[in-house]
Amino acid sequence: MTLQPLENLLSSRLRILVATFLTGVSGLMYQSVWHRYMGILLGAEARSSALVIAIFLLGLSGGFFFWGHFTRKIKSRTRLLKTYGLLEVLIGLWGILFPVLFLPTRALSIMLPLSFIADLGLTMLLIFPPTFLMGATIPLLTAILPSDETEVNCLHAKIYGHNTLGAFVGILLSGLVLIQAVGLIGTSIIAGILNILAAMLFFLNRLEGDIQAKKPLPWLENNFPRSSIYALVFMTGAVTISMELMWIRLWGLTVGASTLIFPLVVSVFVAGLALGSLCMGQISLNKLYRNLFSGLIILMLIFFTVPYFPLWVSLVRVSLTSSKADFFIFQLITYGMLFVTLFPFLFFLGRVLPLSYALLKKDLDDYGQQCGLLYFANTIGTFFGAVILSYFLLAWVDFDTIFKVNVGLLALVALFFFYRGKRFVLLALAGPLVLGFLAFASWNRTFHKEGIFRINTPSELHRHGPFFIPPTGYFENIFFDDGVTLTVSANKYTATNELAIFNNAKSDSSTTGDYSTLVLAGILPYFFLSKEKEVKAMVVGLATGVTAGLMGKFEDVSSVDVVEISDSMIKAAGLFADDNFHLTENPKVRLHEMDAFKFMQRTSDKYDLIVSEPTNPWTSGVENLFTPEFYQSVRDSLDDEGIFLQWMHLYEMDEKVFATVVKNLRSAFPDITLFYLTAEDDIAFINIPKGARFGKFAPRRFQEGVISLIMWKIGIPMLEAFEVLRSMLPAELHFITTYWQTYKHDLENPTISFHALLDFFTKSQVRTDQLIPRELSRKLRGEEPQKMAALPILYKGFSENSNYCERKNMAQRLGRVPFCPKVMDLILNYQRFTSGETLNLRMQGYAGLRRENFLAFDPGFISKVLGDIVEGGNQKNPAATEESLSLLFEQVMLEGQWNLLKTTTKTLRHKGMITPERQKELLKNADDLRRIDIIL
Repeated sequence: MTLQPLENLLSSRLRILVATFLTGVSGLMYQSVWHRYMGILLGAEARSSALVIAIFLLGLSGGFFFWGHFTRKIKSRTRLLKTYGLLEVLIGLWGILFPVLFLPTRALSIMLPLSFIADLGLTMLLIFPPTFLMGATIPLLTAILPSDETEVNCLHAKIYGHNTLGAFVGILLSGLVLIQAVGLIGTSIIAGILNILAAMLFFLNRLEGDIQAKKPLPWLENNFPRSSIYALVFMTGAVTISMELMWIRLWGLTVGASTLIFPLVVSVFVAGLALGSLCMGQISLNKLYRNLFSGLIILMLIFFTVPYFPLWVSLVRVSLTSSKADFFIFQLITYGMLFVTLFPFLFFLGRVLPLSYALLKKDLDDYGQQCGLLYFANTIGTFFGAVILSYFLLAWVDFDTIFKVNVGLLALVALFFFYRGKRFVLLALAGPLVLGFLAFASWNRTFHKEGIFRINTPSELHRHGPFFIPPTGYFENIFFDDGVTLTVSANKYTATNELAIFNNAKSDSSTTGDYSTLVLAGILPYFFLSKEKEVKAMVVGLATGVTAGLMGKFEDVSSVDVVEISDSMIKAAGLFADDNFHLTENPKVRLHEMDAFKFMQRTSDKYDLIVSEPTNPWTSGVENLFTPEFYQSVRDSLDDEGIFLQWMHLYEMDEKVFATVVKNLRSAFPDITLFYLTAEDDIAFINIPKGARFGKFAPRRFQEGVISLIMWKIGIPMLEAFEVLRSMLPAELHFITTYWQTYKHDLENPTISFHALLDFFTKSQVRTDQLIPRELSRKLRGEEPQKMAALPILYKGFSENSNYCERKNMAQRLGRVPFCPKVMDLILNYQRFTSGETLNLRMQGYAGLRRENFLAFDPGFISKVLGDIVEGGNQKNPAATEESLSLLFEQVMLEGQWNLLKTTTKTLRHKGMITPERQKELLKNADDLRRIDIIL
């Protein structure tokens, strides 16, 4: 007996397959959104990836089992369609309400003990219910669609393929476009609307008739035990998801661990699985054997590409310019490289599940249930792959070993099926290859120990072909760990004995080049603090541990809580003991393996000093540490008189990202001041108002033994020298947030990671002296008495010790010392201003001192210069007179003295020293300055 004919069969199927495609789109949109939300909840990006995917698939497996059994109870096709439509509505409502449901769950997480079980439970609470409902798609539609018994196997493959193809579109659409454009809430709402639209297609469908009649269905006759078929889909599910999570990490080591990695890698996997199923063609046992053999061989071949992929990507990078257009070309080419590498393996593996369904004996009474049981086994396997192979196993072994474990598991089931199917040729070919692979295959991980994705111009590295891995003679790798959260590497450079630590192959800091940054990040807030004793400090981010270890040595500091999300970073800390002041042995220093958000929400302590030193904002997950919510958490954890320092860089960043960070920082700390930590591009924001002087205990603290030694190492001889590093004041930073376009960036609108990644590619650079129009800068800054008081002290000190900044002395110092390069310009300008032989030199000195605000506006000096020009214009050297006039006009305009500019131009015109045209131009400038003055 065949199934009853369907009314408008083809159009009904088409609508259902379109709806199936839409549910796939929404499903992976949810996964992308939930991945970001769970990153907020759990902190670690890799952990959230593993748990979101694991629970997503666990929910599906439960759904497959339950709804597969459900198809045995319901005979009416119409009722099943209505039921499925209702489920899609419920999924859509859950998606729309997810941001609301997330809030109490996040509050609950603060009350629970820190453990993997707690993280797993919270993830299940949010993700299991909707994914359980999503698990109805395959078994219900497989039961509904076939018109007769001959169509069951092929229609099942089409349903699976269309749903997975929709998932491919969904992950790319959400990960690359929607989250950036409308945020997490907007993306979740759009996904929910898609579910409800799909539900309408099911509600309005007029398919009629019953689906059940006891009659055997076509199947691939075989001698495989049913349990072995379930084992096959279990293993292929485990291997697929383990490889997916591994490649998320490996691709981050290859191109840089940005937020683009997750959607790009996941999309390749779902595309391969979808197209493999859709391109099935005729179902046969030989096809199963060929696909298993091909997938196994290709997986082993993929293993050997991993060490060379960073070089291949780098060859593409250095062939392009650092323009925005080439950024998108680079992403497209490298995505294509990833796709071409992984797609064949996924294509063949994507056929195993529908082929396995054809292996099962079934009749019209239970074919929906059999589908559910098969997918239940497959998704239980994916849960195993996500949690065991890709999470817990990383605590003991690295990715190369896990890759081999995956090959071994796939080989185990493939060889069993070859043996039972009497495919002895395949068995003879695959067996020795697998044994040889497991015994001898290995990776050279040089490019994972020190990434090359920052290189943007051809070098010697690129001249030796695509399979060249340089010897590591110039550095010794002293630590390497593919941790649960990050891949961490520590290298010692033989020429300098410098140590550096790498986070996902990106340098986090070094003990020499970054020395001034690391030590000043701890010293500056300590000097500004007014509290004398029992100072409690917190450091966000460990890296080399220099900042935290140094703060643990401060005499007035009683405790330092170091919050670091990576267990691997903490393991490596002891290797930097000679540089980080033996941090791990200091009882005052406590290391917490935890997300900074979670730590601050859990602790009731109030801190006197908080230092935040996250890595670059383009790095996945780090953008959360530049949000208003994070800064408010810092504010809540800080004592009323406490000092907060935020490290920041100016390299690989543009003005808009910089202004966005400043805007978010000011939302919690309206008064912030910018200090330079190096001579070029490392800075710090400190929550102090304009003109704030060091605390009264700073002179004593400056003399502490460890600080005194450090001050010599970085070339800062006195407290007044820090005024050279003070750069931008609260009024200027406030102006920047209104003058420059900023992005809406918060936890639910994570936008700056993409823009920062673009800046990373284009090698953008922020110049602080170009952030504010020159004619506004001095008006905004006003006078800084503490700088003017420091100037004569600095001049006297360097007059008595003139060789302090000479090259031979500088060579003994560490890092990119910020003080000497800046103070030498300052001293030179002071000498020019006070004793310059010519008027022009004195004007240049005045301009330099005013630019750095070490001198107040001096109308008497300006008037004297004007008088000297008028009375003693150089008849013999008119060019010198013209230069003096240009310098004079520039200074008057920069001071915003529009009235003085008018009177000066009239005087000079009267003396015949400027033309009417130039007078007209200058008077226009005066009017412009007057309007600016009114606006300010």
